[in-house]
Amino acid sequence: MNVVLVTHGFPPHDLGDAPLTAFHLAEELSRRAEVHVFAGRQDGKLEPYEIDRELYPAFEVTSVNHPRRTFWQLQQSYVDRSVAYDFDHYLSRVRPDVVHVLSLRHLTASVLGPAKRRGIPVVFSLTDFWPLCSRTRRYARWGEACDKIELETCHRCLYHYALATHKTKRFDSYKRRLRFAYKNHLWGAKGPYPWRAAVALIRAMKDAAPYLPFGRRKRATRPKALERRQTWMLDRLNAVDVAVAPSRYAAEEYLKAGLQGPKVRQIVTGATGRTPERRRSEDGKVRFGFFDAWSESNGLFHLLDAFQTAPSSAELHVFGGFEARVLSTSEESDPVRERCDAIPGVLLHGTFDPRNLMRRLSEIDVLVVPTLGRTNAPLVLFEALAAGIPAIVSEQGGAAEIVRECGGAVLYSATEPDALEGLIASASADLEAFEGRAGRARNVPTLTSAAQQLLEVYRELAGESQPDASRSELAEVSAR
Repeated sequence: MNVVLVTHGFPPHDLGDAPLTAFHLAEELSRRAEVHVFAGRQDGKLEPYEIDRELYPAFEVTSVNHPRRTFWQLQQSYVDRSVAYDFDHYLSRVRPDVVHVLSLRHLTASVLGPAKRRGIPVVFSLTDFWPLCSRTRRYARWGEACDKIELETCHRCLYHYALATHKTKRFDSYKRRLRFAYKNHLWGAKGPYPWRAAVALIRAMKDAAPYLPFGRRKRATRPKALERRQTWMLDRLNAVDVAVAPSRYAAEEYLKAGLQGPKVRQIVTGATGRTPERRRSEDGKVRFGFFDAWSESNGLFHLLDAFQTAPSSAELHVFGGFEARVLSTSEESDPVRERCDAIPGVLLHGTFDPRNLMRRLSEIDVLVVPTLGRTNAPLVLFEALAAGIPAIVSEQGGAAEIVRECGGAVLYSATEPDALEGLIASASADLEAFEGRAGRARNVPTLTSAAQQLLEVYRELAGESQPDASRSELAEVSAR
């Protein structure tokens, strides 16, 4: 069985939840089948669409550098013929039996076309909500989670905030060009300088146009571009053969949005089963850990705010890295390091080898999953529950579903900022009492079981086995 896994990022370049899941799933599947990984990448040091290949012990990773897109390039953020062309050549070289798409954000949905044209079965994992929401986690720019996907709200979230950023950049350009025109003044200078100053002055006035009280004003009243995106996405998703849901919550949300074509099966990714040997801190401090991409929707800044009032006996270890901003026009900065340096007890570790995930988990006492947006099934949460590490989890999406089914963690409402502060203080004051409150996790799904179920799906689609009639499908989930 030859399988291609498609993911929007891969460690060590991207340490979000989806890339970590892709890495460990590729390792597990490679014990039973031939595995190839095709990944997206957003690296400013590489040329656009540059191909990079990395050889791991059990599989090969081929990544394509997809240029970052702004809201004004919305269509190019989900349709890209260059990526489709590269993936088509990749399929002709690898010749897989099945293509399993884990996530698409940095690759666009154009990779689904070449596989279907070649007659290769496609499995699509409902890992995140990027096909339905350009913000991925369904977390609006004004700091609010979206319970329901409404295009008017999406338009207000993306368009108006991108417009404000665009106007700010134009104002900065206006000031820069005006200074250039004044420095190379139009009077008294010789040679090419007066002409360059005149051009700079004309361009500066064009940059100032959005701030002038007169002139033509364009205002989008309907989110037609987002309507086209949603229609295009659903058409591609309904053409896949099987959709795999890591949680029942994810399946219900996609069915509500209009997913009708493929069968929907729930296969929970689960833990790798490599239980670490927990090591207590020598100085008696309670160590909290955060493992995810550094973005607002993942709740890192919310966690840092809550940790400002933490007692001196608490430490916060932050792992991960910046999440590439596909629909942002702002320049990437380092606000995380600045805030971590200003808060006592916060240690910023950054990226790490994904094979050392269990060793990193053994060095913390409490895992914190403070996501503010909608999440599905974080791999790190499964690993912590299987290792007996208590967790503090915000009551959002599939993560809350995991905690209710398996236990081993304490839920809190993401809309109550004081709740997280109280849980951090409680765990810092008495760790054993907090562990008793969280309880011991039970029946934690394993990655081995997930890989076996996925192989059964692959074999069915490739015609190597017959479907199990006794297996229940999630396609009957009602779209409440």
